[in-house]
Amino acid sequence: ESPPPLGSPAGSLPLRHTAEATLRLLVVPTPPRKKRVLWDQFHNVRYPVGFFPRDNLDDHDEALDWHGDHVHTNFHGLYDHLREKGFFVEVLSTDFTCFDAEQYGTLLVVDAEEEYFPEEVEKLEHDIRNGLGLVVFADWYEQDVLEKIRFFDENTRDYWTAATGGANVPALNDLLRPFGVAFGTRTLTGSFKDGEGHRKVRFLSGSAIARFPAGGRVVTRSMNDQASSFLNRGSHEYQVSIAGVVQPADSKGRLAVYGDSNCLDSNHMRGGDCYWVLDSMLKYTMDGAIDETMQDLSTVLKEGMLVDKDAGLEPKRRPNCETEMRKYSKVIGAGKKPQCATKKSAPETAG
Repeated sequence: ESPPPLGSPAGSLPLRHTAEATLRLLVVPTPPRKKRVLWDQFHNVRYPVGFFPRDNLDDHDEALDWHGDHVHTNFHGLYDHLREKGFFVEVLSTDFTCFDAEQYGTLLVVDAEEEYFPEEVEKLEHDIRNGLGLVVFADWYEQDVLEKIRFFDENTRDYWTAATGGANVPALNDLLRPFGVAFGTRTLTGSFKDGEGHRKVRFLSGSAIARFPAGGRVVTRSMNDQASSFLNRGSHEYQVSIAGVVQPADSKGRLAVYGDSNCLDSNHMRGGDCYWVLDSMLKYTMDGAIDETMQDLSTVLKEGMLVDKDAGLEPKRRPNCETEMRKYSKVIGAGKKPQCATKKSAPETAG
């Protein structure tokens, strides 16, 4: 509906037109479980809700993580890649108590900033014990760096303190603790190649693995302590585990972890993607197969990694971090409970 043409007599009726649009959808039978990937969107929190810092500390042009962290925005390249590989990707916009794990092969958690309900941790442990795969791509979290990037905002006339790091590593460690897995607190950077030396991945402002169970496979490489340079403390290099895969004891499911998410981010990757690393991880979490890529990259831990000091101790939440997160979190707000602790809902379908 629009106003009458210019110059029409007073009282003229508005112009009305009816438009029709045809929507055509591709409908397929429910895919097999091993082809279904569930993307965790619920645990992503971003600017402008609060100050959530950039994932790559060397990217000085952007202070904030504002790209959306969604498979239809800065992770669209990853989404396209997974579809080309024959996977069906769905987006979970509610907490972990809301989905039926028996319908999905792998839950994909990438660059998560949100906290977790205790019920979510308990349910996910149960789901993995019963066959669900879990892939986690983390990011940096170091308290001294969080203090360093605090700044005065001219618009609000107030100091902005980051609610968490590039990812909420303490929360991710809570999620992974039942399986003996944890990330450390050092912020590391470096690169590595595949077994044939053809494909290179840059590890940008990521976390290394501080704990991992015996029998798992880890990818160990030499990395630079980026935080030392960032904080003007000189240059240090450590031999650390940046990725790992394991089937926990008494578990039908398997999990894979990697310390950096920039190599999956279409807007932030530098020097190439790591889709091939994710492919290898999905091969493991879906089928239990250690493919040639993972065999070339990793070694088996004969003894469990209790605490890797080179990776840094497990990071603790900053004293005021919970206060900052409380302003923006869907989880730790007063009186908050899981949205569907007794009812499972369908996830948002990724078009």
